[in-house]
Amino acid sequence: MADYLSVQSSPLGTLKYVESSATATVTQDFLGPGTTVFSVKIDCTANTGEAVYLKVWNTASTPSVGSDAPTLIFHCPAGGVMEYFLLDGFGATAAHVAVVREAGTAGTTAPSGTVAYTIMGS
Repeated sequence: MADYLSVQSSPLGTLKYVESSATATVTQDFLGPGTTVFSVKIDCTANTGEAVYLKVWNTASTPSVGSDAPTLIFHCPAGGVMEYFLLDGFGATAAHVAVVREAGTAGTTAPSGTVAYTIMGS
């Protein structure tokens, strides 16, 4: 898994978080405390076996994938790329993220292929 957070000048936000190999394991507080998420891009072109769901939780503590209901869920079809824009932003005390193959709260299975995502915030 390779990920990074960079500070930049952008109309979509000053923080850019990139994950090149997403899993069902929670990435904790990926933008830092008290941030706002403005866009999410999911790249599933290397994962043609199944659709995936990027789940975001806004909780002070680390959520349990499959047990705690996500605050936001973003879908990406197998082999596709999806980009979502949150025009007013999504303010989070502490945002956590994971990618799984099942929609809804109960999913816990990691993607079978490589899935990358980029999240812009401030």
